[in-house]
Amino acid sequence: MKIVLVSANDNYLKKMNTAPLGLLYVASALEAVGHEVVVIDSQNEELDNKSITKKIISINPDVVGITGTTENRFVVIDLFKAIKQVLPHVLTVWGGPHATLTFRDAIDKVRDVDVIVKGEGEITAPEFLEAYIKRYDFGKVQGIIYRDNDGRIIETADRPFIDNLDALPLPARHLVDMDKYIVTVEGEYKTRAAGIISLRGCPYECYFCANRALGLRKVRKRSPENVVAEIEYIINKYKIDGFNFWDDSFTIDEAHLRDICFLIIKRGLNIKWFARAPVNTINAENIRLMRKAGCVSIGIGAESGSEKVLRAMNKTLSLNLLEAANVALNEGMVVKCTFMVSLPEETEDDLRLTFDLMDRLKKKKVVAFYSFTRIYPMTKFEYLAKERSVIPKDFSWNSPYEFKDAELLGSNPSLPMYSNGLMTHADIKFYVARRQNSLMGLLFKGLKKIFCARNMSDIKILIHFIKELFHKKTRFGNEPK
Repeated sequence: MKIVLVSANDNYLKKMNTAPLGLLYVASALEAVGHEVVVIDSQNEELDNKSITKKIISINPDVVGITGTTENRFVVIDLFKAIKQVLPHVLTVWGGPHATLTFRDAIDKVRDVDVIVKGEGEITAPEFLEAYIKRYDFGKVQGIIYRDNDGRIIETADRPFIDNLDALPLPARHLVDMDKYIVTVEGEYKTRAAGIISLRGCPYECYFCANRALGLRKVRKRSPENVVAEIEYIINKYKIDGFNFWDDSFTIDEAHLRDICFLIIKRGLNIKWFARAPVNTINAENIRLMRKAGCVSIGIGAESGSEKVLRAMNKTLSLNLLEAANVALNEGMVVKCTFMVSLPEETEDDLRLTFDLMDRLKKKKVVAFYSFTRIYPMTKFEYLAKERSVIPKDFSWNSPYEFKDAELLGSNPSLPMYSNGLMTHADIKFYVARRQNSLMGLLFKGLKKIFCARNMSDIKILIHFIKELFHKKTRFGNEPK
């Protein structure tokens, strides 16, 4: 069969110009059983939905599969609609984390989707396509939800996760133009890099993460030989010697990370790479070994400077962040720490703890930055948000939605942001602005923005902001320290 796999565009996530590994894994699994596969990475190829549809028409496939994220779900939905209008008989398939997490709502609301693949697709996709070709009953295929010929929605049994990751063929990078991916090693930003995954899953249960709902708490690892074989293939085939490990927690299994590092060193691979590391997995011995194997930067999800807030979001890691950062800095690594604001139980005092910690990290030359907390499907944050009426109890992830504070935060209006009721998003923006600027500096910026305002809503927000500057005491007191 001729199959087109599409990675949908995202206007709000332009920074990640990296090959869509999940889609390429599925593509290689389909090629392995004889299907003809075309991959369209619309982000990298800078294609809008109209251009993608024209390209699909020219290919005239039997099946179109699309993947996307919660951020770009409405781009995906619009693309399905456009495809069905011009190719009504093509089989349309939706896969990826958003489709998996919202599959019942998605198949109900998006009438242009025929099949949704739940979870990992490397085994499921070839199996249900075989059933489609041979006219077998889809109901016997694990891991899908679909409409039958009478329009009834049928959900099959969940498919067990793939334990033997070594059995999967390597991602089909030959189906995309790797020369167009201008990616560098995260944190270092010099060496050209390719993405790679050495394990799947994360054992933690942070409330903002959907791993528990996805069933991904169980960690499954590729063998070090398999991982390093992929590294060597990329070096030889594409002349790329930088790598970004996109594992949720590369250092979660000490034996795994050490075996990979030892093998890289043994084979004399002169590479540079980045990996994510939970703070409690960082120690001098492992960091030293990683550095010797070419690791030049690590990413740490710190989230908050308040132990109380960390407990409230079920992040059980302790705040020995400065010590962990020092260990990596002493080995000459770049350290990136990410934080979140507008978290459960977060007050002004907790916010101050977070920014105080960020300031201490920055003095050590750590890259530290924050973002507002987003709500994702099937997370504990979604449950809390519905409980607090941040989003409606009957909220549909696949129906039109616009988050009212999106313009204030410069965020994707379709993605709801968490609010704890103790501090509004405007409060937090004001706190950060006061912390980072003098009173007169803020006044000047506010007046300048008024002249650049796009609409009356912008002007109202800015006038309110400037008014606050003249209060002798705001809810945050005088200048934050």
